[in-house]
Amino acid sequence: MCGIAGMLSFGRVDAAFVARMTGALRHRGPDDEGLWTDADAGISLGHRRLAIVDLSANGHQPMLSRNGRYVLTFNGEIYNHRALRMTLEAQNVCEWRGHSDTETLIEAIAAWGLKRTLRLCVGMFALALWDRDERTLFLARDRFGEKPLYHGRVGADFLFASELKAIRAHRDFAAEIDRGALSLFAARGYVPAPLSIFQGISKLMPGTILAVNRAGESAEPYWSYREIVEGGLADPLPDTGSAMRALESALATSIRDQSVADVPVGAFLSGGVDSSTIVALWRKHSSRDLKTYSIGFEEAGLDEAPYARAVARQDKRIATEVGKAKAQVRAAREQTRQVRGHVADETQVIQVRTDQVADVRDRLLASENSLAGARSSKRSALADTRESRRDYINEVEALAAVSARLTARSPPW
Repeated sequence: MCGIAGMLSFGRVDAAFVARMTGALRHRGPDDEGLWTDADAGISLGHRRLAIVDLSANGHQPMLSRNGRYVLTFNGEIYNHRALRMTLEAQNVCEWRGHSDTETLIEAIAAWGLKRTLRLCVGMFALALWDRDERTLFLARDRFGEKPLYHGRVGADFLFASELKAIRAHRDFAAEIDRGALSLFAARGYVPAPLSIFQGISKLMPGTILAVNRAGESAEPYWSYREIVEGGLADPLPDTGSAMRALESALATSIRDQSVADVPVGAFLSGGVDSSTIVALWRKHSSRDLKTYSIGFEEAGLDEAPYARAVARQDKRIATEVGKAKAQVRAAREQTRQVRGHVADETQVIQVRTDQVADVRDRLLASENSLAGARSSKRSALADTRESRRDYINEVEALAAVSARLTARSPPW
């Protein structure tokens, strides 16, 4: 698991912000970090790496193609990258710097183009590719959308990232909830693509390439599940034996390719059909040691640990971890009980505080009503005073007029 993030700005690219976006994804890639910026083009790409294949600096990202045209930041794995590399070598395409699947991918894109390369890739991935000649940013996601990729415009910037928290770091991000997405989440328990929980931010659809430049955005599917199904129906396997051989071959190829790593490989083993088949085929096609992990339960009717041990005993190269989960389950149950108790206590406290707030609110309303009454009485008294004053002034003026007339008529003595 790695983390990718970036910005195509139609104003001024902020490489420091992209570094912060990438930093928000540190938990996805603790082994390395990288940043590539072209300020003139307005593009900045970031990467956090969890090293699985080629642990050296030759796997550092963002990675430039040898011809200098493309820059790639990539999250995921290309399981058939060795087969793709052999094809490129047969065509004398390039000399390799390392043995990472990232290098295989970007050189295949340089040789064959993005769409053709992705149609040939088997894996789980989300990527961002900058074409320096066309000044176009391409986003792409694997066939079934195993790896996440969010994108959207915020102000004058087009942003993308493996997680929403990186996009939220933008200074102009409004974080307005998409109520339609919220309704779907309540109904389904998840937000389906292309929606996200925020308005203006989308999930890239699986099996899709999105091109972004100053002219706008355009999306194009590079793979169709419907076409695969229709092809199988048009050319069905002739009998059950052929179907079983084809299934085993497909599973073996998938397990062999997904076991390629420069770090230890492990598997979850429940003892059921699926996990037991995976481990059995791994035993058949690999010479490496394998560590499996199983969960056991105290309830005998739910405990599958004996079946997991039985599968692990078939090969001494398989080491299994069983039983530790029982103590963890007990601890989780106790923690859940304690949390429920705390929630009940907090609920009571909240109810008490709610009652207190209601009491204070009622008293404030009563005080406001009393104050309003006092203000009304004061205004009424003031009006009466003003009226009395006017009457007094009128009486004084009338007396003064009478006095003046009497003075004018008085005899000279």
